[in-house]
Amino acid sequence: MSLRLAESYGSSAVLDVINSTVSDFFKDRDIGYSDLVRLGYNSEGAVTSVEYNSAEMTRMKIDCLSELNKNLGKLRSAKIRVPVGSLFDDVSLSARGPAIYLRISESAVPDIEVLSSFESVGINQSRHEIALRVSARVSVYLPPRMSEFTVTQDYVLAQTVIVGDVPSGCAFVD
Repeated sequence: MSLRLAESYGSSAVLDVINSTVSDFFKDRDIGYSDLVRLGYNSEGAVTSVEYNSAEMTRMKIDCLSELNKNLGKLRSAKIRVPVGSLFDDVSLSARGPAIYLRISESAVPDIEVLSSFESVGINQSRHEIALRVSARVSVYLPPRMSEFTVTQDYVLAQTVIVGDVPSGCAFVD
């Protein structure tokens, strides 16, 4: 069996844990844009600043990371079943036969980043998006070899469109 196939099975198992953990974590939490960001306005009502609720973002990140560590720990003690037919280059044997088991090592270490981006979506509009990037460094053992790789997944937490003043004119330059 190639180490590449072991990586594929390992990364699929890790992504399943990450997806279910993040989904369960946010299922009971009603986190919206206004929980993470406060917009500042001038006297005319135009948006002048975007202020992040750093305490809430940090709390959310720490709590989610704790859940990920716990759930990835369960995966480390589990075996991932890979059918022996997958050892061969014959497609008709793929996913058939008795199992070979892979183990995810103790080095399945998760990390979370909170990302913020602005994107122009019109002449007077900007989309602001806050996302969570979850990654895990993983080692898969297929005796006598080992492979290390990183699994990464992004989740949009909140977004809004900030509308500015409509310009009175527009000039196009060729």
